[in-house]
Amino acid sequence: MRIVLILAGFLLLLVGLISMVTPIPGSTFFIASGSALLICTSQRVANWVQRARTRHTRFNKTVIWLENKMGERLGAPMRRTRPTDQTDS
Repeated sequence: MRIVLILAGFLLLLVGLISMVTPIPGSTFFIASGSALLICTSQRVANWVQRARTRHTRFNKTVIWLENKMGERLGAPMRRTRPTDQTDS
C-alpha cells in the first residue's frame, strides 16, 4: 500500500508541474497534494523537505504559502516539516 501512495504522490507532483506550464488549472492543488502525500508516506522525503526548508529561505516561504493554501487539515503534513527554529506565524 505504501508503494501505491508514493507512486500517487509522485504522479500528483508530475501533473502539478506539467499543469504549471500548460493552461490546465489546479497546479497548486496537485503540487501541494502530491507533496503532502509523499511527506506522510516517506520519512526520508519529510527529512529532505525539512533540510531544504532550513537551507533555502525562498523554498521555505513557498512551502508556507502552500501550507496556507491547503488549509488546516491538508496543510498539516507540510507544517510538520517546518525548520525546528521557526515559530508559527
